[in-house]
Amino acid sequence: MKTLSTLKNILLALILLCANTITALNPSEATTTDSQMEALSMTLDVEELKAEILALASEYGRLALEEREGDETLEKQNSLVPLVNRLIALNPQPPASERISTIAGVWRQVWGPYNYRSEERIVTDEFKVDEIYQVVFEEGYYYNVSPSKFFFFEYISLLRGEFSISETKPNGLDVRFTNLDFNFTRPKNAPIWELAALAESKDLPRPFNIFPDHIVENNFEGGTLNEVYTDETLRILYGTSEGSFKVPFIYIMERVSDL
Repeated sequence: MKTLSTLKNILLALILLCANTITALNPSEATTTDSQMEALSMTLDVEELKAEILALASEYGRLALEEREGDETLEKQNSLVPLVNRLIALNPQPPASERISTIAGVWRQVWGPYNYRSEERIVTDEFKVDEIYQVVFEEGYYYNVSPSKFFFFEYISLLRGEFSISETKPNGLDVRFTNLDFNFTRPKNAPIWELAALAESKDLPRPFNIFPDHIVENNFEGGTLNEVYTDETLRILYGTSEGSFKVPFIYIMERVSDL
């Protein structure tokens, strides 16, 4: 097994070296690296694929945080797709309706969209991109929790959505947003995602709200979460909205906690 692992590491190094050489010689042929990533994916097992996906997503997340680098050309997303497709082929998923108990929990966005109102796929200063959480409750609702800022004013935003099983997509969760809460400060000695349960019970420690619920329901676009992969540690989905973006965004998420 050790020899097999060593051979796989050597193959990975050769593929990446080849990819870098081709890109340096002819940057316009960036799509050739997609086929190389597909070739790499065929050599890896489930755990190795998960590790590779998380490693790539973590690097893209670092670039988003430190360089404000987005994915306007879809190059980053396209590099992940062959690995994700191979993972699903090796570990087929039942319909989302049968995975709700696994989808439920606290998830941190390792990499994904950071601008939810357009197709630009840029990184804005609105969110702290390494602290975006989705807290999913098995009862059919979830909270997007993240530190946000308006000029120099910082706060925690908690956007609540309700989901139902899509009638047209086996892995789809159709979403509509119901309310948006804010909290003035971080909780002491606790992670910010714990505010989700407090928001649901109307017990936020320092809440404020500038959007009545009917404004959120009528003006915040719903959409669909296409849950293509879920296990105890990793969740991968594609998201679309009803208006702002039609081309799916990929989300790579890691489990932080069960509920």
